[in-house]
Amino acid sequence: VLSPIIQHKTDNWLHSAQLTLQTILTATLFKQILTVKNIGTENFSFTGGLHPYFVLNNLKEAYLTGFGNADFTDRYPLPPMTSEHLCFSAQPIERLYQTHTDLILFNGLQQFSLHIEGFNQWMIWNPGAEGARLIQDLPDEDWQKFICIEPVCVDQSVTVKSQQSFTGLLRVELLT
Repeated sequence: VLSPIIQHKTDNWLHSAQLTLQTILTATLFKQILTVKNIGTENFSFTGGLHPYFVLNNLKEAYLTGFGNADFTDRYPLPPMTSEHLCFSAQPIERLYQTHTDLILFNGLQQFSLHIEGFNQWMIWNPGAEGARLIQDLPDEDWQKFICIEPVCVDQSVTVKSQQSFTGLLRVELLT
């Protein structure tokens, strides 16, 4: 269990906050808990989330389920979904889902259950083949080896009252 505490104040962030990120890892479970505590005297609002990367055997073999008929917005145009599975290709994806339902990730070999609390949206991201070439510290072909599935609060900011906290949780469990 790792649990660092960060207290930081800059010219760009004028509020007093304490951030705690707790990570729990077992053979079949990965859990992160982000706590944002307002230690100041004034309320503040923020947007954000966690940014986990999931290792894949091959992105084109992976898929996600569990979004149902949730609304979403795409940064990049994608072909319409023809099944309940969100499948991937060499095209970049940055899709924000307006839901916090549980998801199932099939990574090409195993299935994982993804559950969030506190966060109210899912962001799915991969740079695709062309985008990977623009990222200097990412080998050109490595876009095929991961997907970023982020629990976030983006469209609606979270307000944290003085001496109160926001807690966001991500739980990933191995199913098979």
